Amino acid sequence: DFDGYEYAANNYYIYNNSSDNKFYWIAWDRNGSFGGGWWNMSVARKESIPVYYIPNPPPSPLVSPPPLHERMLQDTDYTDEYLNTLCAYLQGDFRVNYLYDQIDALYNRIKPYVYADVNKLYSDQLFENNINFAVSIDSGKELPGLKPFITARITNVANEIGCLVGI
Repeated sequence: DFDGYEYAANNYYIYNNSSDNKFYWIAWDRNGSFGGGWWNMSVARKESIPVYYIPNPPPSPLVSPPPLHERMLQDTDYTDEYLNTLCAYLQGDFRVNYLYDQIDALYNRIKPYVYADVNKLYSDQLFENNINFAVSIDSGKELPGLKPFITARITNVANEIGCLVGI
């Protein structure tokens, strides 16, 4: 997500549950997921960002690098857990066929409402195209197509960390 703690240091809460004294991460406003957001990066760059990527310099002068990421990636136990979690995602719900089915189902569910929205930010054609193709918006910025972005991210992450995908 390009609009969360990882890159912009926002859109999250940390909750301390008094019953188990554990902290829980509550993410919100995930509009930067799947390569969206205002970051001036090519689609190819978004598709191939390394799993250890921390923006340096940060995307905004108001944001410092996220200290939690830096500290956790310096600890081999946390790094191993992170990589194992990524592999589990790639072998579970973050599979091309599963995600394509989810995209198609959501597309069919929201399409009539997108078309009916008189205040939408982008055209119906951009909505249609962005399922399968990158689209240019606001001053030539490019949003990756959902399906090609997912395919490329799965491939790049699996190759980077050595996971076998689809098992």
